[in-house]
Amino acid sequence: MSSLKILIPNSLTACRLVTSGLIFWLIFLDNFKIGSIDNFQVAGLMMIFALLTDLFDGMLARKLKAITRFGYYFDHIVDFFLLVSVIYVAFYRLNYILSIAFIILEIGVVVVSAIRIFIKDNTTQWPNNWGRTSYGFVGVAVCIIMLIGKYSIYFTILANLVFAIGIVLRLISLVIWHKEVIQNA
Repeated sequence: MSSLKILIPNSLTACRLVTSGLIFWLIFLDNFKIGSIDNFQVAGLMMIFALLTDLFDGMLARKLKAITRFGYYFDHIVDFFLLVSVIYVAFYRLNYILSIAFIILEIGVVVVSAIRIFIKDNTTQWPNNWGRTSYGFVGVAVCIIMLIGKYSIYFTILANLVFAIGIVLRLISLVIWHKEVIQNA
């Protein structure tokens, strides 16, 4: 039974992997439509699904006591694939300066993660609440721009504002996480 419990959160993560690939494929398609919905809007709906699976796979793993090292790394690898799609959409449709700031912060996360894993004690750590919240804001910004950004400049402004809030929260998350890693080193 415990092996079945492990499959549930990992299955959600696998769904996100497939969805991330489809999102990436859709944002590169030209002139793809399903009825009156274009490829970016379909990808935006899929992004919502991917973000929800990201929200629930970790919660389910903790609730079912089905946390594994494989699941931890699988989740992070799949998040990277989704993040590539997010970065592409951000550069394509959101403010370039904010997009560059976001990429720099994500590189910072990778550096702090490397310090934590390779130098300290090779342990895993769940993201802090600031990081989770920032990821949510960035995801919402990308969904806004993909789903309704083309209809009005106000939606584009709203998406950039939400994106900026996500970046500020990511910076706070990174500073807090860096302090924790340095203090525990």
